[in-house]
Amino acid sequence: MPTRREVIQYSLLQSAGALVTFPRLSKAASWPERPVRIVVPNPPGGTADITARIVFERVGAATKQSFVVENRAGAGGTIAMTSVARAEPDGYTFVVAGDSATYIPLIQDKPQFTMERNFVPVSLLIAQPVVLVAYPGTGIKSVADLIERAKAAPGKLSYGVSGVGSTHHIAAEMFCESAGIQMTSIPYKGGGQAIADLLSGQIPVACLGAGAVAAHGRTGRVRMLAVTSNERSASLPDVPTLRELGISGVDITQWFALYAPHDTPSHIVSAMQERASEALKLSSVRSKLAENAIDAVGSDGAALQARQRRDGEAWLSAMQRLGIKPAGT
Repeated sequence: MPTRREVIQYSLLQSAGALVTFPRLSKAASWPERPVRIVVPNPPGGTADITARIVFERVGAATKQSFVVENRAGAGGTIAMTSVARAEPDGYTFVVAGDSATYIPLIQDKPQFTMERNFVPVSLLIAQPVVLVAYPGTGIKSVADLIERAKAAPGKLSYGVSGVGSTHHIAAEMFCESAGIQMTSIPYKGGGQAIADLLSGQIPVACLGAGAVAAHGRTGRVRMLAVTSNERSASLPDVPTLRELGISGVDITQWFALYAPHDTPSHIVSAMQERASEALKLSSVRSKLAENAIDAVGSDGAALQARQRRDGEAWLSAMQRLGIKPAGT
C-alpha cells in the first residue's frame, strides 16, 4: 500500500500534468476569437469561390465567427498563394487552393512557394468533373461537331481554360491529342472569367470545372458536350464521358483543398479540419455544392498530402509530354 507521502506526490504530478494540458485544450476551444480570412486565388464565380462561400458560411455559423472570403486573382494564383505563405501563421489566414498549385511550382525555375515548404495541408474539400462546353451560337452540338470543326481549320478554333498548366488545360490538350486535332488555348485567371467570355460568345469553346458551367448548361446558355472523367458525374448524369464517345486516354477530375501557412499551430489546423469536415457532411452544404455539380469530399491533412503527391506526379508527366509550359518554367 502506498504511503501518504507517495499519494501526495502522485497527486501533485497529476495536477501538474493537468496544468500542462489544460492551456492547450483551452486555446483550441477558444479559436477563432476574431474573423478568419479564407483567401481564394481566383476571381468570383469559379469553383474555388463557390466552394469557399458555401462551406465557410456554415463554418462561421457553427463557430459564431466571421470567415471572410477574399478573392486575390493574378499571376496564375501566385499572388494569393505567396501572400498566404508569408502571412502570420496564427490560424487566421487560410487558402482554398486548386490541385495545380501543388505541382506547377515544382517545375518553375524560381518558385515563390511550394506546398511542401510553405503550407500545411488541412483538408481536401471538393472534387468536380472537368467539362468540355461550347457557346450555342457556334452550332457545335456534340464532341463530333467540335472535332469536325477543328479538323477543318487546324489551330483556328480557340478554347478557354483556367490558367496555363491547370487540370482544365491538361484535360483539353489530352482531348486534342487523342482526337487528333489542334486548337488554341486561351488561359484566364479563373473559371469565372472564362465562363463570362463563353456566355458572351467571345470564345467558342471552353474546358472548365463543372462548378463554373453547370448552372449555365442546365439553362441552355452553354452546351455541355462531355466530361473528362471515365465515369459520368452523378451531378451531371446526362452529360456523356469522352470515353463513351470514343475518345480514350482522358480521365481527369479536379479538386480543391484547404491549406494553412507553414508553422500554423497544430491544434488550430486540427480544429479547422474538424470544422470543415463537419460542414461538408451537412445535407444543406452538400446540396448547395451539388447544384453546381461539385462533390463534397472532406479528408484529413495526411490524405490530402498523399493525393497531391500522387496527382502531381501524373499531371507533371502529362504536361511534359504535351509541351505545356506555365510561366517561369
